[in-house]
Amino acid sequence: MFNNIIPHNNYWQMAACVVFFIFIFYFIGVQKYTIAAICAIAFANYVAINLRVGVIEDKINETTIENDYVARYVDWSITTPLLVLTILLRSKISNPSIFIFLLSLDVLMIYTGYLAAITQNVNRRYFLFAVSSFFYLLLFIMLFALCGSTQPGLCIFLFFAWLVYPFLWILHRTPVNKPYLNNYNYDAAISMLDVFSKVGYGLLLPL
Repeated sequence: MFNNIIPHNNYWQMAACVVFFIFIFYFIGVQKYTIAAICAIAFANYVAINLRVGVIEDKINETTIENDYVARYVDWSITTPLLVLTILLRSKISNPSIFIFLLSLDVLMIYTGYLAAITQNVNRRYFLFAVSSFFYLLLFIMLFALCGSTQPGLCIFLFFAWLVYPFLWILHRTPVNKPYLNNYNYDAAISMLDVFSKVGYGLLLPL
């Protein structure tokens, strides 16, 4: 019966779900409420993933394979702007147009990445991936320019943690017929990276 509820055997994703659940209460306890909210969103994401809700599929040579999850991009579209927001707030940025611009760049980075994941055309996929990468670079150029002098550690942490995601994404989709990273290893790597980039950032963030 339990297997009918959770038809998934990637234990790294199950472990990530448990870790995020535990750290919701840890960050509430230390009064890092934004990070607690991020962990709660990530927990909901991994519940959906473990239930295999919102699977993104690819059709390769008339064969349908599981490729990614909608919930993952919903998670990132909410949690990554919140992470950027914590840096802006700690840097005492008060101009609302800066908030709007940087958070918009963040959402566009995730949105175009999602479009790249769902398209079946390889050329369009890599073009959208390039557009997403452009928004990533522009976001961090602006973030370092505005906050690099006051919050260098947080900026550097997010820059390098998020830099790993596109490399994993490429390895999971290249070459098309037999990618370097299969679904299991990709999902495991993303799960570990999600925990590192969210929980690790939360532990690094000063009270």
